[in-house]
This record gives sequence, structure tokens and C-alpha cells, in this order.
Amino acid sequence: MLAGDNSIVTIATNRIMNPQARTITLILFAAMLAWGGYLAIGAYLYNHDPRRGLIVLVSFALFLGFWGIMLAIRSRKQRREKE
Repeated sequence: MLAGDNSIVTIATNRIMNPQARTITLILFAAMLAWGGYLAIGAYLYNHDPRRGLIVLVSFALFLGFWGIMLAIRSRKQRREKE
């Protein structure tokens, strides 16, 4: 999701945000992804059930995907208002 020029985060942050805000948003996304991975590893190590880790990873992916979509919608709305 974070890699590539066509990701939701890149599309949302390139159009409206200044470079400093874009950098902060991408760092925040990366930190949240790392935190989700850390929690997923902890959930797996609790009783070595891979389903626990997958549930945590899927939850974080859904959250970050929803957040990225909301940023893209906000960006489009702001762009329309500017025109």
C-alpha cells in the first residue's frame, strides 16, 4: 500500500499537502504499519496460533486502508473546492 506511485496515500498526499505534511503522514503510516506488525508478532507468540497474528494484521490493514481512502476523498474534495 505504501509502495509505488499509485498508492492511496501517495495520491492523497501529493495533491494538496505540502511536502512537510506529506512526509509526516507517510512516516505516521509506516509507524502504524510497524506497530501493527509488532502487535501481530506478540499475538502469535502468546500461544503460537497464527490466526491471532493474522487477525491483528488484517485489522491494521483495514484501518490503514480506511484511513488512506478517507485521505484520498478529502484530497479530492479540497481539490474540487480550489477549482
